Amino acid sequence: MVRNPVLSNTARGGSTKRILIVDDEEVFARALRKLLEREGYLVECCHDGITAYREILGKEYDLVLCDYLLPHMTGLELLKRLRAEGHPVTFMMMTAYGSVEAAVEAVNHGAKDFLVKSMDLPELIFKVRKNLDLIIMERDLSVFRERQSEQNGFRNLLGECPAMQAVFCRIREVAETENTTVLIQGESGTGKELVARAIHDLSPRSKRPLVALDCTTMPANLLESELFGYERGAFTDASRTKPGMVEAANGGTLFLDEIGDLEAPLQAKLLRLVQERTFRRLGGTRDLRVDVRFMAATNNDLHLQVERKLFREDLYYRLKVFTIDLPPLRQRDGDVMFLARRFLEQFNRDFRRNLKGFSAEAERFLTSYPFPGNVRELRNIIEQAVILAKGEVLTFETPRNTGLPLQGQVEEEDRVVLELRLDSGQDLFEHCERALVDQAMIRASGNRTRAAQLLGISRHAFKRRLEKFGLEG
Repeated sequence: MVRNPVLSNTARGGSTKRILIVDDEEVFARALRKLLEREGYLVECCHDGITAYREILGKEYDLVLCDYLLPHMTGLELLKRLRAEGHPVTFMMMTAYGSVEAAVEAVNHGAKDFLVKSMDLPELIFKVRKNLDLIIMERDLSVFRERQSEQNGFRNLLGECPAMQAVFCRIREVAETENTTVLIQGESGTGKELVARAIHDLSPRSKRPLVALDCTTMPANLLESELFGYERGAFTDASRTKPGMVEAANGGTLFLDEIGDLEAPLQAKLLRLVQERTFRRLGGTRDLRVDVRFMAATNNDLHLQVERKLFREDLYYRLKVFTIDLPPLRQRDGDVMFLARRFLEQFNRDFRRNLKGFSAEAERFLTSYPFPGNVRELRNIIEQAVILAKGEVLTFETPRNTGLPLQGQVEEEDRVVLELRLDSGQDLFEHCERALVDQAMIRASGNRTRAAQLLGISRHAFKRRLEKFGLEG
């Protein structure tokens, strides 16, 4: 075994590429090593297959230049053994004989190239350099793809502030598990579904489906059939058996958004599903078992709902295994402009614009506005501003015409002031809830969709509250 200890020491912390030459012709090996060292590579030599095997297992090499015929173990046998053990080291096979069959066999077993030793040494060095550059490029590309895959795993969930970095850590931690139930909490527009998708994409279940259901999008009876499916004849229009979303998610993840709006009868059925991983289709007589991970999200205070008997305590604790709390945008120091610039880049591409940035006035507006609709609202504001922009920068010059709130009027116009006049024994929570519904309807001039947006809830959830307080007419 011949080493170059000086180069070995200097290369440990640097970017010098390490090459192992395996050749029983010591004169050739020394000559090749000297040429490669002049090129700036760190080179070591050994002269038989067994020694080479031990060296490769004990160290990291960027490239192995290996003779085809070796004592104790041929170069091809060495390559096959390493590949069978899953070792990723890159091989270039060398031989004194230009055997096409040997070259094909070596390449078929994973050799990067096949070199004939009778070629001029400078030409051989050129091929080594070319292949090594290609190896490094492929490795860098692989690292880039891994990083991009991780970023894509977050599904456009962006942020630089410490609070979001903590969220990313929580996502990575729970994504490594396969079955842990996750409860995601945060205001409307903070990105709860993005978190769920990120966890799924980074988890062992990523090859299987993630099925998402918004618990506020339909009445309870339709929601039940959508979730659990139904048997033929279960109700008037059930002309055939239809599997539900639970079955569609088998092997993957079931994500229930706005779980806090789920009505009591469905909460009981969901509890059994989460607890036992079994359920029945509507009209069914037999239990079906599924293998799914459960994730749920809410913008409600579920603990408060439990105290007020609006949400089952047992279901709450079944869901609250691993929690992720998403901060509202107003609490994410520095993230507003970071996100605004990212959205500007995106919409520049989407709309083929070339806007350079934001005016000072626009930055003042963005950094002072409280964003009740959070990241979703910021994204919508930037998209609309890009569409309407006339100059090279976003100015927000006419916010009232563009649907943007006027700076300086945000606080006064967006503040909801409630005057509390409680009769003896009247429920404070219900009084506040009704007052908010009334106020939202007044502010939205009777437009239910706009009123729901002002309260940060879905139109269906808002409609249920109108019915609850007898305000449907």
